[in-house]
Amino acid sequence: LVLVLWMIGTVPFPHTRTGEPGTIAQAVKYAWDHPRLRRLLFSVMAIAASIDPLTTLAPALVTSYGLDSGKAPIILSSWGAGAVLGVTVGGRLMKRLFARRLGWVGLPTLSAGLVILATASSLPVAVVASLICGWGFITSVVSFTTTIQLEVPDELRGKVSALWTMCFLGPRVLSGLLDGRMADVI
Repeated sequence: LVLVLWMIGTVPFPHTRTGEPGTIAQAVKYAWDHPRLRRLLFSVMAIAASIDPLTTLAPALVTSYGLDSGKAPIILSSWGAGAVLGVTVGGRLMKRLFARRLGWVGLPTLSAGLVILATASSLPVAVVASLICGWGFITSVVSFTTTIQLEVPDELRGKVSALWTMCFLGPRVLSGLLDGRMADVI
């Protein structure tokens, strides 16, 4: 992290703060009163909940193919590779095609990957589906997060970022429990 921050260097557009930092109550009110921001935060929640089955159930998935659960990292690595492709090659291409609607392209891509993954009958198909999921995940979450950061007033950005963190991490606790229970039942 320190190396990456060092590589980034200084802020490209330094500016002085225009007011005092807002409170968390002001951030919640601001987020709720702005439908676009509210949709983006709820989308982040949906993304977080939707990727949890991939990470939670990868061992069960590979055992359903008759393989050792130790093969689960293959699926997770494929997801990571899809994310890398999403922020490099795919991100540049899609940004040119869709500009600010990039997240709304990534979200259905993630959904399509999850449907393919849920119906995959072999490890190679699951790997391709996971790659698609990774691309859709990173494309949508980075786009939505960037949009939130750019559109929120300076004095509320830190507090709204805290809301973003709650939206991203909070649902994963419940979805992990739900995924595990569904896997036991199914």
